[in-house]
Amino acid sequence: MLAAVVTVPAAEVLLIGEVFFRSTKVNELVLKSQVCAEAGISYYLIIDPARAISMATLFELEEGAYVAIA
Repeated sequence: MLAAVVTVPAAEVLLIGEVFFRSTKVNELVLKSQVCAEAGISYYLIIDPARAISMATLFELEEGAYVAIA
């Protein structure tokens, strides 16, 4: 059974989360984060499970660009 697709306007999104792998790292860190920043999404969370210890980094949108805050 297919799950229903839910679409939410970017103006209503507070946080986007991404899990990335070596093959998608550049896409997530550059392209997707830029699209989210342009849409005005306040927070961007990335999770890197490829490290010896999985790592999560939280970014906050400041003046049109994401800055790591945690």
